[in-house]
Amino acid sequence: MMNSQKYNKEELYPSNYTEDDKLQFDIYLEQSKQYFPKMANEEWLLKLAIKAFMEKQKRGEDKPLSPDEIADIKNQYSKDTVYYTEPIEVSE
Repeated sequence: MMNSQKYNKEELYPSNYTEDDKLQFDIYLEQSKQYFPKMANEEWLLKLAIKAFMEKQKRGEDKPLSPDEIADIKNQYSKDTVYYTEPIEVSE
């Protein structure tokens, strides 16, 4: 068996992770599955988001978003995902 077949590559942590980083990653992953149960089946996406978040923290870019930045993100999400249609008239 080849070495690459011995491990599930998605389960490996980045090489620069300490034991504390690995523990924090696992905590974030389990919390994400609880907070976003519909995303639990898309674990790969949660893992990518957590890795990106942790890398930002390591660079010191973990400043919380301002209320205006949060509103902008919500508005953009709504524009991209919500589609309005004409109401359907129901005859009685």
